[in-house]
Amino acid sequence: EDLRDHVMEVDENGSGQLDFREFLRLMRLYREKELHKIRTVFDKCKDQSRDQMPVRMLEKSLVGLGHDPPFQLLPGMEKQKYISFD
Repeated sequence: EDLRDHVMEVDENGSGQLDFREFLRLMRLYREKELHKIRTVFDKCKDQSRDQMPVRMLEKSLVGLGHDPPFQLLPGMEKQKYISFD
């Protein structure tokens, strides 16, 4: 979907401009779409038997979301084996 489609969806009065409330609705739509993409990538990278993602898959998941991480594990993270979505 295109940004214009989303604007038309939230522009309640049809003015072609967004008031603050409409802007918030647009941001909510965008956030929901992003969360769906994040969950999809998590589901592809997770250990199916544990419903958790191995730390070693973190870089792959970030790249899958369009990020280019200068990948260095945070201090102490190398000791973790899994990351939970919750």
